[in-house]
Amino acid sequence: MYSEGVFQFYFMNMPQPVILIQQEKHQLYYKECNKAAQQFFDKMEDKIINKEENLLFYTLCEKAIATKEPIQYRYIQLFQLDRHAYEVTFTPLFNQATTPSHVLVMAQEIHYKKTQEESTRLLDAFLENTVDAILIADYDEKVLTVNGAFEKLFQWRKEEVIGKSRQEMDIVSKEEGKENLKLIEELKNGKTLPPYETVRYTKSGESVCVSVSCSPIYDDQNQLVAYSVIYRDITPIKKLELELIESKQWYKSLFTNHHHAVCMLDMDGTILNINSAFLETLQLSASDVLHRNYLDIAKRLGVCNYKF
Repeated sequence: MYSEGVFQFYFMNMPQPVILIQQEKHQLYYKECNKAAQQFFDKMEDKIINKEENLLFYTLCEKAIATKEPIQYRYIQLFQLDRHAYEVTFTPLFNQATTPSHVLVMAQEIHYKKTQEESTRLLDAFLENTVDAILIADYDEKVLTVNGAFEKLFQWRKEEVIGKSRQEMDIVSKEEGKENLKLIEELKNGKTLPPYETVRYTKSGESVCVSVSCSPIYDDQNQLVAYSVIYRDITPIKKLELELIESKQWYKSLFTNHHHAVCMLDMDGTILNINSAFLETLQLSASDVLHRNYLDIAKRLGVCNYKF
C-alpha cells in the first residue's frame, strides 16, 4: 500500500536513481525523482509524460499498471564503451482500493552484466566460427560443450557428449590413454602444456592426425574450474609431408641410378653432387670433383671450351 510518509524516507535515500510516476485520469505524470536521479533529470514534478516522445517508457508503465506486476527492462548496448548498461524495474504501487495509483521506476547499473554478456558473445562467436575443433571440460573431465568444428571432425554431436566423460568418447587410443591422463593432471596442477602432434579417433574409429593444445580456465579466485582442448586437423599437412618425402626419395633414386652422367652445381658453378655415371664417364673419383668449380674440372680434362 502506498504511504506518502514512509515512502518519502526510503525514496529519497535509495542509492539507485528512482522516479515516481503517478496515474491520474488515464494520464501519467512525473511525480518526483530522488537524489540519485536528480543528476540525470531536470525538475519534472507534475509534468505530463508525452506518450509519443517516450513510447517505450510509457508502454512499460502502462503494462505494470495493467498487470499489477513489476516489469523489468534491460538497456544494454553491447560493445559500445561509452554507453552504460541499466536494468530498469517498473513496480506498481497500490492505493487503498488495491488499484495501482503510482509506478516506481528504479534504474540499476549493470555494467558487469554487460561485460559478461559481451564475453559470452565473443566466446560463442569464437567457438562457432573457428575451424579448429574445441572441447571444454570441467575439473572432473565432464564435457561442458564442444563447437561445430568438433562435431564435424570427430562425428560426435554436441547433445551426445555434454555431460559425458572424455574417456567415454574413445577419442584417445587405449595405448595413449594413461599418458593423456598424466598430461591432464599436469594441467590441473597449473603446468603449461606445449602443443603436440598426435593421433585421435572419430566416433566411427577413423584416425585423424591432430595438433593438440590445452588451456586452463580459472574462476575469480584463480582456481582451476575447467580446461579447453583445441584439436587442429593436420591430416592434409601430414599427407603433404609424406608426398614430399616420397618425391625426394624418387628424385634421389632417379639422380643416383640414372644411366647418363649427372651433376648438380650451385649458381657459382661449384659441383655439389654427382652420380656414379658421371664418375665412370670422366674416370674420376668423388673427391676429385665434389666442391670444385666445373671450370677447374674442364681444364684438368683438357676441355678448354667446355660449357655447361
